[in-house]
Amino acid sequence: MDTGEGTIDWSVPPSYWIRLLREHDFDIEDLIELSPPEGATTSYDQFVPYKWARHWPAEEIWRARKR
Repeated sequence: MDTGEGTIDWSVPPSYWIRLLREHDFDIEDLIELSPPEGATTSYDQFVPYKWARHWPAEEIWRARKR
């Protein structure tokens, strides 16, 4: 997505990560999609506005284990 600031944001979808991890002999143990708690504040709202992040996770934590 063009941010309008001369940069491009790009992310790999979870389906790609699942295939990649399995291809390299990892078992996926967990996927945690982070969102801010109600009433949270931040000084880093250029990344994702609070209202948006409350509806759609902006960060993910993958837990995988090598077979």
